[in-house]
Amino acid sequence: MNYAYPVVFTPTDKGYDVSVPDLPGCFSFGATQAEAEEMARDAISMWLCDAEDRGERIPQPGSVSLPDAIVKWVSADTGEYRLTMWAEN
Repeated sequence: MNYAYPVVFTPTDKGYDVSVPDLPGCFSFGATQAEAEEMARDAISMWLCDAEDRGERIPQPGSVSLPDAIVKWVSADTGEYRLTMWAEN
């Protein structure tokens, strides 16, 4: 299944903290903004796969408006993520 969520990237002295406001507890980090985006995609995919497996409601994406924040929409495909995880194991 394909999803997309707004992600907040917060610069730190070591890279970027990542948070996905619509998915409680969904956080990550990346040393560069590109790495942070990939880590966000991974965190979103993991969060959503867990919710799908448990039969939980998938939150609808909302809008994020934070002054001085870097906000980007990040897509995730749980079907592709599951295939990748199986291939790696």
